[in-house]
Amino acid sequence: MINDWRQTFSSASLHTTSAEFQFGFVQLAPFRAGEESKGFPSLRWAQTAGYGKVPNAKMPNTFMSVALDLPDFSSPFGSIHPRFKHDVASRLALSALAVAYHKSGLEYQGPYLSDYQLTGHSLNIEYDQGRTPIRVNANTTNFEVCCSEALCDKNNGNWKPAPMTSQDVSSVTLNTIKCGHVTVAAVRYAWRESPCPFKQCAVYGRDTDLPGPPFYHSFL
Repeated sequence: MINDWRQTFSSASLHTTSAEFQFGFVQLAPFRAGEESKGFPSLRWAQTAGYGKVPNAKMPNTFMSVALDLPDFSSPFGSIHPRFKHDVASRLALSALAVAYHKSGLEYQGPYLSDYQLTGHSLNIEYDQGRTPIRVNANTTNFEVCCSEALCDKNNGNWKPAPMTSQDVSSVTLNTIKCGHVTVAAVRYAWRESPCPFKQCAVYGRDTDLPGPPFYHSFL
């Protein structure tokens, strides 16, 4: 859609508008309370072309505001449209300053998985090559591992909760004991339609208060 709009705008303006102009959007906010893990998580993933964050190789000059931690189920505009627009706007504006206006030195994205290490029944997840300090909330449901000898589907499969056992400046360690002797095939984060109470998802930037976006990663 973004590529199509860029081409359409450029063509209609007789190419006075760049075909690669910057584009910002809001990732889907929570919709309903509960444990639903299909539909919305896949749509959020698709909004980033399967990379989990933007900009990326398929979506250059693109920025987004993560809103999965802003539930407002009683919003008069419908729960998919939370009333906390200042949070959505400030996150989007920060990304715009960095991506569209090329302001340097800005931390405009929440923490994102950069490396992992499986040891026994522990899974250590590192964020942003260890460069970004994180703040962790005691949310026991955000991290899950898939126990399987084969590739795990993002939405279906033998997914088990993987509670955090410790944290470091830029990493968390998860307990994968629920997989027993079965291979830990994949990990996913905040893979719910509405993954947490207001601003209480598990991982945020310590210095930015920006939420880490949802992710899925397969080890196979």
